[in-house]
Amino acid sequence: MNIKRLVVGELECNCYILENNNNILIIDPGDCYQEILDNIDGKKVLGIIITHGHFDHVGCVDNFIRDYNYTIYNKNNLKIGENKIGDFCFEVIDTPGHTDDSICIYFKKDKIMFTGDFLFKGSIGR
Repeated sequence: MNIKRLVVGELECNCYILENNNNILIIDPGDCYQEILDNIDGKKVLGIIITHGHFDHVGCVDNFIRDYNYTIYNKNNLKIGENKIGDFCFEVIDTPGHTDDSICIYFKKDKIMFTGDFLFKGSIGR
């Protein structure tokens, strides 16, 4: 899996573009819609995963729905535990605390976890 990190918006949210076999998952598209599109490079987007519903993590979601009708995945429609979207296999971990809808996304094979605001650099996610 290839991972691009974009720092987007005034709160500098991390948005991730995951690529596996020319398929894309986007995590937390908080802002900078055109920059995210430019980094997708015309590949097939399988969906968007939201770690929690704060504005700095979902700011571009309406644009992606309006323009491309991408599927949005979050705590409401992912299983706690093992999930699969295309070739992407990952575990969803329920991590309420920062918000009631906070989840972490763990890709066991790649040994990488996307924590949203559950963790901040040098701090916890409050």
